[in-house]
Amino acid sequence: MPYLIETTGNDSRSVSKEFVPEITPRQKVFIDGMSPRPPDVSAELPTGLRVGKPRKGATPHILGWSLGPWIVSPRVKEIIDELEPGLHASVPITLIAEKTGEPFDTYHLLLATPIVDALDSGNSDTNRAGGLARTGRIGLKRKTISDRHLWKLPLPFTQTYFCSDELRARLQREGLDGWRMDRKCLVTE
Repeated sequence: MPYLIETTGNDSRSVSKEFVPEITPRQKVFIDGMSPRPPDVSAELPTGLRVGKPRKGATPHILGWSLGPWIVSPRVKEIIDELEPGLHASVPITLIAEKTGEPFDTYHLLLATPIVDALDSGNSDTNRAGGLARTGRIGLKRKTISDRHLWKLPLPFTQTYFCSDELRARLQREGLDGWRMDRKCLVTE
């Protein structure tokens, strides 16, 4: 059963995040996969992420914004690469403590998560603007997602990310936090 990925709703674990140097609109397009990425764009991408300290615990294993992009710990990247070898591009990014300016870890900025045309619109609840409803059904085509573990939908839903039950289970089993994956999706023929 696939799941919709959202940012965690846990306020005590959320952190402030800011790219260093600041991300440009051009870079954002290449990170999101909305346009073919020229070979040299990796050299232009931010190399750091200034991160605040959560109220409780350590830095989450997955960082990002509600619409992406996603920055993941080495262990999360390893799991994604084990499940889908050679499919997910990323660049290392140094986490920098917001208060001290000191580097404290290296995560990976996921680039251009695969876009998969898997939405079964006839079995999905939409809002008045034609987007996916905040609650209700999301139908995904079984044949299209059968070997997928992390993907997003094409336009106009390109900022809608999904994961397989297997990826979700692995992250939960190891306590790797940062994504909320509660909304199950309906798998259709």
